[in-house]
Amino acid sequence: MPPSQRKKRHRKPARSRGPSTLLVLDQTPFLKKATARCRRIQRSLDKSRRDLEQFETVAKPAFQQWMARAFGPTLSALRELQSTLDEKIALLEVLRFAVWSKGVPEYDVWEYVQRHRNDPSYRHPVYDADEDEFDDVVDFDEDDFSDFTGDEEDGDEPCAEEMAKLFGEAAREVFGEDFSDEMQEEMEEGFASFFGLARRQAISKPDGGAAELKVLYRTLARRLHPDLNPTADDRAPDRWHEVTEAYGKGDVDALRALEAVCEADAAGLGPALGLARLNAWADYHQGLLQPLKSRLREARRHPAWIGFIKNRQPPASLRDEIEEDLQHGLHGGEMQLDEIEMELDYFRSQSKPKPRPRRSRAPRRRRKQAAARDPANANPAPARAQRTVDPFQTEFAF
Repeated sequence: MPPSQRKKRHRKPARSRGPSTLLVLDQTPFLKKATARCRRIQRSLDKSRRDLEQFETVAKPAFQQWMARAFGPTLSALRELQSTLDEKIALLEVLRFAVWSKGVPEYDVWEYVQRHRNDPSYRHPVYDADEDEFDDVVDFDEDDFSDFTGDEEDGDEPCAEEMAKLFGEAAREVFGEDFSDEMQEEMEEGFASFFGLARRQAISKPDGGAAELKVLYRTLARRLHPDLNPTADDRAPDRWHEVTEAYGKGDVDALRALEAVCEADAAGLGPALGLARLNAWADYHQGLLQPLKSRLREARRHPAWIGFIKNRQPPASLRDEIEEDLQHGLHGGEMQLDEIEMELDYFRSQSKPKPRPRRSRAPRRRRKQAAARDPANANPAPARAQRTVDPFQTEFAF
C-alpha cells in the first residue's frame, strides 16, 4: 500500500487540566529516621573519642613504663646506636655530595670535609669558587618579566591571550592563511591549561549562591566570633576557623552544615531542627568520624592496646615478640653501621698523605762557613795527584 493511502492516526488534543493542588507529605517518619541517624553517629563519635583518649592518656604511658622496666638496657643501646648511625650517615652524605656535586677528588675530599666541619666559613679557592657565580645566575630580576606575567600587586593577572598572541603572529608569518582563527583559539586554550593562567574571555561563573553564602557567614559570625559573642563555648574558636575557611572557598554546603551544628548546640538534637539541618548535621559529624575511626584502627594494632586495654598486663607472647623485634633491630643497626664504617674508611684511606718536611740546609752551610773562618784550616791540604793511565796499557791489558 502506498504511503499516501495509509490511514493517518489522528491524535486527540490533550485535555486541559485544572489548577494543580499541593500534595502534603507527613515528614514525621523522615524526621524520626534522620534523628535516629544523628544520634547513632553521635554515640559512635563519643565512643571513638573516649577510646582514643584512654589509649593516649592511660594505655600508652603504661606501656612505655613497662618497656623501660623490661627492656631498659636494650632500649638504651638502640638509642645510642641510632645516634651514632645518624652522625655517620650525615658525614657520608656530605662526602658523597662533595665528590659528586662539587667535583672534589677522592684523595682530597676527606680533608676538605673535615675542614668545613671545623670552620663553616671556610671556602676552598677551587672547589667553592662557583658558589658566588651560581648565586649571580639564579638571582634574576623579576621586574624583567612583569610585562609578560603581569603584576600581582596591581591585580593584573597573566593572560593566556597575550602569550598566545606572540606565538600566533609568528605562526601566521610562517603558515600564512593556513593558520586559522580556530587554531589561534586552540593555542590560547592550550596556554591556559598548560600554564594555569586565566583567560579574559572566560565566561564568569554564576553567582547564585553568593547571597546565601553571605547570609550564612553573617549568621555564624554572630554566634561564633569572639567579639560578637563573648559567651561562646570552648568549641567556638575551632568552628569559627572552619567558617572562615569555608567562606574563603565559597563552600555553601560546609556553611550550612556548620549552621546546623550551631543550631543543634543551642536548641538540642531533635526533630525540631528540621530535615535539612538534621541531614547537614549528620554529614558534618560523619566527616569527623572517619578520621577518628582510622586513628582507632591504628591504635588497636599498637602493643599498648593489646597489653593494657584488652589485658591488664601484657601477655608473655607479647613480651617475647617485642624482645625478638628489639634484638633484630639492634643486629640490623650494627650491620648497617659496619657498612657505613667501611665506606668512611675508604674515603679516609684515599686521602693524600702529607709530604715529609724537607731537611734544612742551613746548619750544613753554617758549618762550612765556620770551618772556613777557623785559623787551623788556613792552609788547606794539598790536592791529590791525579793518576795518569796509559790508554795503550788499558786497552791491551789482560
